Amino acid sequence: MIPVEKLAEIRALLAEGKLSQRAIARKVGVSRGTVAAIARRKRPCYDRKLAEDTSTGPRRRGRCPVCRSIVVLPCLACLVRHLLAAGALRPLPTTPDEPLRLELRPPEWRRYLQVRLRRETRHEI
Repeated sequence: MIPVEKLAEIRALLAEGKLSQRAIARKVGVSRGTVAAIARRKRPCYDRKLAEDTSTGPRRRGRCPVCRSIVVLPCLACLVRHLLAAGALRPLPTTPDEPLRLELRPPEWRRYLQVRLRRETRHEI
């Protein structure tokens, strides 16, 4: 396993683009294959600090105190229910006649209208 400092140094030297992969391998003290794997992004990051998202802290499974489901805490379903009840979120349309509030690019919007029209003519909606 390569130390994180060496991994960062190899990535920095590759990003500079001044040295060949062979020269980087010689300078850092690793094999050419290792440098090539890092350049191709085939080598995973083994550092736990970089691999985990530490901003949210450790996520644990448990039983939600509100809905009693076994979830990864905090329970997102209960959070959404709370936000809907507080009026912080708009609910999705309950009837299919009401269009979804989507922000689509023009090609996707045309496709959405075509599919909707086809479903309306077949009385699927």
